[in-house]
Amino acid sequence: ADYDHDFFDLKWAEPSRDGGSRIFNYIIEKRLSNEDIWLKCGETKQKYERGKATGVEVGLTYNFRIRAENLGGVGPPGPESDNLKCRYKALKPRIDRKTLREITIRVGESLSFDVDIVGEPAPDTNWSKDGKTLSDSDTRTINHKPYKTSMYVDEATRKDDGIYQIHAVNMHGKDAAEVRVYVVGPPGPPEGPMDITGIHKNGCKIAWKPPKDDGGCPIEHYIVEKYDTDTGIWSLVGTSPTCDIQCKDLEPGKEYEFRVRAVNSEGESDNLKSLRPIIAKDPFTVPLPPSAPDVVDWSEAHMDLEWKEPIDDGGSPITGYIIEMK
Repeated sequence: ADYDHDFFDLKWAEPSRDGGSRIFNYIIEKRLSNEDIWLKCGETKQKYERGKATGVEVGLTYNFRIRAENLGGVGPPGPESDNLKCRYKALKPRIDRKTLREITIRVGESLSFDVDIVGEPAPDTNWSKDGKTLSDSDTRTINHKPYKTSMYVDEATRKDDGIYQIHAVNMHGKDAAEVRVYVVGPPGPPEGPMDITGIHKNGCKIAWKPPKDDGGCPIEHYIVEKYDTDTGIWSLVGTSPTCDIQCKDLEPGKEYEFRVRAVNSEGESDNLKSLRPIIAKDPFTVPLPPSAPDVVDWSEAHMDLEWKEPIDDGGSPITGYIIEMK
C-alpha cells in the first residue's frame, strides 16, 4: 500500500474462517529473500487488515507474511508476498563519488568508471567532458542503468585528457560530480616552419617553436639531426633544452636538410623537417679584382692611379682597396 526507506505499509484480506473467535490482532513477519528465517516486524493489535512492517534496510529485498490471532492463539501464516526491495519513496539524486578519483593513464591504455547513483525515482544520467555531452563512439562506450552509470574507453588518446562530469536528475532534484583524467604520451611535433639563419661554410643556427601538445609532460629536450644529400645519411647535430641550436660541423659546399624532434618522459615526437635544403657556404666571398690601374698624374715622389671597381663585390660592399707596387 505504501513504503519508504524504513517501512512497508502492507494490506491483506481477512481469513476465510476466524476459528470461532473474533480476530483481534495480526502479526507481520519478514524474511530476507535469500534467507529462510522469519522474524516478527509488526502487528496491528486490532482487527484491521493493514499494518506497517518496520526494521527494514535500504537496498535489501524482503518477503512478508501475516498471521491472525484470536483467543485461541496465533494461527498459521498466510501466503508470503512477492519480493519487495526496500528503497526510498522520494529521494534527491546522490552520486557515489568513491570511484571518481583523479587518474593518470598512458596513451593506448583503457579508461573505465562505474558509478552508483541513489535517488527515487531512479535518476536520469549523462556524461560530459569539458562542458560537451558525450555519447558512444568507436572507442568509447557509455551505459545508463537504473541506479548506475558507466563509461569505458578502449584505447585512450590525448583527446581523452580532461575533466569528466556526471549529471543525475529526477523530479526531486539533481546532483553533479566530476573527475580529472590525465592521458600522457609522447609530445606532438615541434611547430614550424624551421628557421635556419646565419649560414656559413661550417655551420648555421636552427630555430623552431614548441609543440602545441607537450604530451601532458614537460618537454625535456629536442633532438636535432642533419641530412647529407650526397651520402643520404641522417646524423646527429645535437640536443638542446631550448628551441634553437648552433650547428657547427658542416662541410663547406655540401647540401643539407635538417629535422628536429621533441622529447618528454613518455618518448619522442614525430619530426619537424626543414622546408628546403641549404648549402654550407659563407654568405659572401672575396671580391673579384678591379681593372688594371691607369696613371692620371705623377711627380718625382708619387703617382696618382685610377681603376674600375670589380664586376663582383663578393656579396658584400667593398670597404677599401689595397695598392701594391713592385
